[in-house]
Amino acid sequence: MRSNHGKPFQVLERPPCAVDGRILVGAQDGRVHALDAATGQAAWVSAKLGPSIHGGLAAADGRVFVGTEDMTVHALALADGATLATRRVRGQSFRMLWPVVYGGHVWVSSVTTPIIGSEYVGESNQGSSLFADSPTLAEEQANILRWLAGDTNGGRWPEASTDWRRLFALNSTDLTESFVIPAAPADGVGIPAQPPVVDNSGRVLGYFKTRHPTLTAAVGAVFGTAYSVDISAIDQTSGLRVPIDNGHLANPWPWETDNLYAMSVAGTQLWLRQNFRGTQVIDLATSTARGVSAEIRNRDGGTFNFDVVYRDSGSPVARPQPSTMGRSAPAIVGGRVFIAEDWGVTAIEHRP
Repeated sequence: MRSNHGKPFQVLERPPCAVDGRILVGAQDGRVHALDAATGQAAWVSAKLGPSIHGGLAAADGRVFVGTEDMTVHALALADGATLATRRVRGQSFRMLWPVVYGGHVWVSSVTTPIIGSEYVGESNQGSSLFADSPTLAEEQANILRWLAGDTNGGRWPEASTDWRRLFALNSTDLTESFVIPAAPADGVGIPAQPPVVDNSGRVLGYFKTRHPTLTAAVGAVFGTAYSVDISAIDQTSGLRVPIDNGHLANPWPWETDNLYAMSVAGTQLWLRQNFRGTQVIDLATSTARGVSAEIRNRDGGTFNFDVVYRDSGSPVARPQPSTMGRSAPAIVGGRVFIAEDWGVTAIEHRP
């Protein structure tokens, strides 16, 4: 791509943001470039914000929000790209992540500093009893907040550190932090937990590693933890977890700390997608789960009896290169589910 000065710039990994007739992209040069959607001509280029931009952008109420790899979140004016506010957050990168703007907050996700993973963090591989010391949800949230503040609880939580923080609620006007969210690491194998999603009831939903699941899978039934990874709402005034509890668990399969999903919403349904494990859907009103699509029926020791499976074994198509993302949420439009695959886009529709 080229700037309004005729100089090329490189966009890394994340898709552009479209708003008010403009296409916004963050580039490796550390600048945001705004293009006119109708003509492709440059509208403005921001000042150099930081070393590079690897994550996505969001825009609302005349502002653009983006993170640079010095872990600074920037609020820019949509009209001309001027910087309005900045805020540093913890983490090592915004790669594969993007901000979400809702309810007067910018919900910012980052890659945790110690590791890009969550298997047994707060548990045995850290010599920690963080979750074991949390017999109720209220105690668990209080303990995680202490842990994220660096409190080792007299040595029982030796890995406690502010560097485990990964989810931030920033005021969308001045980027001040409203509260601390008790969210421990929740995904792994080099991919951070995906950003929150807003459902049609106005709830901000995110992943929470927990001893007290109410929506997804039971304690002990999740690979990579002795506990569970749940999806819960976040209280937008305190940051505390608000369980989604219909009296039973949805039990989606597979459910693992190292293979979670990008999320999108349609009606009461929470759609979940990643390339390796496929597509699932959880009905938030009934806590029921269904496997929708998978590339391969027999993969990694499992049998995926989903609605749509392309092949029993082997790759569905020859791939020129491996996927670098792996987590792209489905898009639900006009009764069809559109899914980004490694080789293209597929559309699934319901047939009675």
